[in-house]
Amino acid sequence: MIKENSCIKIDYTGYIKDDRRIFDTTVASEAKKGEVYSDKIDYSPAIIIVGKGLVVKGLDESFIGKKEGESYTLELSHEKAFGTKNNKLLRLIPSTYFRKNNIEPFPGMQVYIDNVPGTVRTVSPGRVIVDFNHPLAGKDVIYNVKIVKEIVDDLEIAKFLTESFFGAKNAEITIKNNIVEVKTKKEIPKTLEDAFTKTLKETLKKEYSIKFVV
Repeated sequence: MIKENSCIKIDYTGYIKDDRRIFDTTVASEAKKGEVYSDKIDYSPAIIIVGKGLVVKGLDESFIGKKEGESYTLELSHEKAFGTKNNKLLRLIPSTYFRKNNIEPFPGMQVYIDNVPGTVRTVSPGRVIVDFNHPLAGKDVIYNVKIVKEIVDDLEIAKFLTESFFGAKNAEITIKNNIVEVKTKKEIPKTLEDAFTKTLKETLKKEYSIKFVV
């Protein structure tokens, strides 16, 4: 049975409740059916750690008590999904900013301002209104979910967490004699090391010592 800190592999398709448009899916056939398929996307089950906020709150909470192989449909209010729209996140950006960056803004355009993603809402002489709310803020959603597998092998879990924290090409991990050894290409910040260690200890099935090697 799935519980907090379980490592699971899931397939899901998310729909906007109002019009049943697909906004995200791990299933190629569903993407094609919803006319959102892209050959640049790897459609395959997602791996998550339950309770770590890797998916929206309501979906994360729904995994508790489920079993491997179980499928279900989940309806979420916007409060449990992508949040409520916040008018304070609508910002007026001078047109000069876009001209300096060789950008011709138009309504609906996705932009990054100070490394923060936003959506252009209106364009008028001298100014552009950019919305920094999540694009699905204020939307109720529906998920079709399947718990494909509960991952219980500690090495498989540790490899997933290593890739999530450090990138697939930046670290290697081994488990031997109750010691988890993480070999990185360069020294990592202490805060990141501590966060990784905490998550690893909460998720693995046994008690291990954790050793970092550069």
